[in-house]
Amino acid sequence: MSDSPIATAPPSWRAPLPVALLDGVERLFDRAFGQAGNPWRHLGGLAFLLFWIVAATGIYVYIGFDTRADSAYASVDRLSSNAFPLGSLARSLHRYASDALVLVTLLHVAREWARGRYAHFRRFSWLTGVFALWLVFASGIGGFWLVWDRLAQYSLVATTEWLDALPVFGGTLIRNFIAPHAVSDRLFSLLIFLHIGLPLALLASMWVHLQRLSRPASHPPRALAFGTLAALTLLCLARPVASDAPAALDTAPGVLQLDWFYLGFHAFADVFSPVALWVAVGGFTLLLVALPYSARAARAARPATAVVDPRNCNGCARCFADCPYAAITMRARTDRRSPTLQAVVEPELCARCGICAGACPSSTPFRSAADLVTGIDMPEAPVHALRATLEAALLRIAGSREPHLRAYVPRERVRVAWVGRGDTRGLAAALQSLREDLIAARRPTGTPPPKRTERNRNRSAVR
Repeated sequence: MSDSPIATAPPSWRAPLPVALLDGVERLFDRAFGQAGNPWRHLGGLAFLLFWIVAATGIYVYIGFDTRADSAYASVDRLSSNAFPLGSLARSLHRYASDALVLVTLLHVAREWARGRYAHFRRFSWLTGVFALWLVFASGIGGFWLVWDRLAQYSLVATTEWLDALPVFGGTLIRNFIAPHAVSDRLFSLLIFLHIGLPLALLASMWVHLQRLSRPASHPPRALAFGTLAALTLLCLARPVASDAPAALDTAPGVLQLDWFYLGFHAFADVFSPVALWVAVGGFTLLLVALPYSARAARAARPATAVVDPRNCNGCARCFADCPYAAITMRARTDRRSPTLQAVVEPELCARCGICAGACPSSTPFRSAADLVTGIDMPEAPVHALRATLEAALLRIAGSREPHLRAYVPRERVRVAWVGRGDTRGLAAALQSLREDLIAARRPTGTPPPKRTERNRNRSAVR
């Protein structure tokens, strides 16, 4: 569930329509929320946020929940009527955050697929994400059963019928729900155990999902987090969750209002059959699991990864600290030279992002050495080639003058802009702020700001 911190272009072989649609949607949200607050760029972090909202509200609801089979429905009804403080808000927030978790997780999977982020070094994260996806559904469906209303009855019976379609059960599970008083406290204890154990397993799988990332974006920006919580709270106040009629095993549930995020599986089995649902779920799972091995991106030759030059590696560990994918380790040198450690690249984990080469102290393209060498470099884009490209570009800008970095630049003439790919609005705002500051620095003290026409001429001059 973790979004990659490195923006990578989709493979050239991929059909452009999904990527073009995704880029268009992300640009639209960039304009509305800014790139830093765009929910499409923080789906993994939003999934973690929603999980913690579900966990916190679930613990609160459990305080006012009666775990006995004959009292569970009444205790949930007391929660909805706020006989337990803030019970209705907590229950509604628990449900709606669970629905949002499913939606965000599915969008996260679709976005990673569209970007081609499932093969090679991302294979581990993809496969663990597939496992976490099904745990999300299993955790949520089990929560409906504890209400023990007609919707819970329908979901529990439909789930047992689905499991009974397997030869190992052979129709034995559904016999537990034939008699009107078949649901006992022991069964409810089992259901509660599942509803607590499965989310814990989900949390463990989410932790494993992030193990190949050294800086996972598991928390959305603060503004996005508070905005999401506020939107869910308003939804809870506008449309609080209510229970259906109490469950009765001697009667059919009748017409129900399904939560399609979780209970759509039951509707599919009703229209087709439980066996067809097994085929659909199994086929979709096999497709997701086989994708990192059989897709064209997975079968394509891996480009060259970062290469360490032991003669120029001083063991500073900056590449190790900056690698987002934990693809670099520091190990003892084999040539007995000083220092005693050197960087080692794990090819299966390397994303070829080039951050390690930029982190190396000897990689700066402004060094005066004729032959620029570095401790770690990218074979397809070595540092000396980047310096040649930079010098050629500076010559085109400066004319015939050989470019050199100034020994000192006043701080007010330097500005760092934190913008990403495609964030033209953020870049334009940063440039405009720098222009205005430079114009103000040139203006004598006490001089009033220029008029609008004069300000426009100054902006043109700065360009």
